[in-house]
Amino acid sequence: MFIVVGCVFSKISVKDLVLDEKLRMRPLLPPYEWWKKPDPIVRLRVFIFEVINHEEFLQGDEMLKLQQIGPIVYRENIVHENITFHPENDTMSFTAVRTVEFLEEENEPGILNRTIIIPNLGILKDP
Repeated sequence: MFIVVGCVFSKISVKDLVLDEKLRMRPLLPPYEWWKKPDPIVRLRVFIFEVINHEEFLQGDEMLKLQQIGPIVYRENIVHENITFHPENDTMSFTAVRTVEFLEEENEPGILNRTIIIPNLGILKDP
C-alpha cells in the first residue's frame, strides 16, 4: 500500500495538484473574476512641453523656449470581454478592452481647458 502511494506522489506533487486546481480559469472562481475585471492600478502620466515664446520665434528673433506642463494623470481600466473557452486544447480567447479615465483630483485645476502651443517637430526638423 505505502509503495503504491509513494509511487503516485513521486510522480505527482500534491502542491502542484492543489495549485493547478485553484488557479484554473473557470467562470465564478476568484482567479477568473480577478483576471476578467482587474483593479485599475495603471496610471498614465503625460508631460507636454509648451512653447512660451512662439511669436518671437516665428519672427526669427529667438530660439524656441519650452516649459514643461504636467503631469496630466489618467487611470487605465482593462476589461476582458468576448471570453471563449476552447476545451479541446485547454485555451481561451478574449478581447482586452482598455479605456482611460481622467483623474481630476490628481491634476492641476482647469488643465484640460487650457490652450497650449506645442511645436510641430516634423516641420522644425533640419532638412
